[in-house]
Amino acid sequence: MPALLQFNPAALRRVRADQQLTLRQLADQVGCVYTTIIKYERGRCIPSSPAMASLAAALGAPMETFFERVEVSE
Repeated sequence: MPALLQFNPAALRRVRADQQLTLRQLADQVGCVYTTIIKYERGRCIPSSPAMASLAAALGAPMETFFERVEVSE
């Protein structure tokens, strides 16, 4: 069965919390406002590829950390 990669907001929240970063601290590191991080973590917005790369770099994690495989039926 084919699979897609889907952004996982909970993974972003978990990695940020594990590193004991506040929303504002992460936002400052990636160059956005903290409300954007809130939207990402709540699944209201999906980060663009450049934003995801910035988040991954700021958190020191591979981009794959923030995605999950979703099976799709043909």
